[in-house]
Amino acid sequence: MKNYFPIGVVSLAICIFSICRMYGQDPVINEFMSRNDTTLRDQDGDYPDWIEIYNPGDQAVNLVNYSLSDNLSEVRKWIFPEVSIAPKEFLLL
Repeated sequence: MKNYFPIGVVSLAICIFSICRMYGQDPVINEFMSRNDTTLRDQDGDYPDWIEIYNPGDQAVNLVNYSLSDNLSEVRKWIFPEVSIAPKEFLLL
């Protein structure tokens, strides 16, 4: 049987899922755009890349110490500040 996912990626995904479940928090990346040329404009009139995070849970989720990265060698490249997402709400970054 062919292994399509490196074991490290699978282990990391399981670890992240377990930590989220352990604390009862389950925010998800709902949408993202890595090449925004015309869709959403920011307050400066630019068209930056963006990511939308959704909280499908019934309680607010605090994202402090969660992180985002575009580099597997530096997985905590951008760490969230003290910010919460209300139940059934979205956060656009």
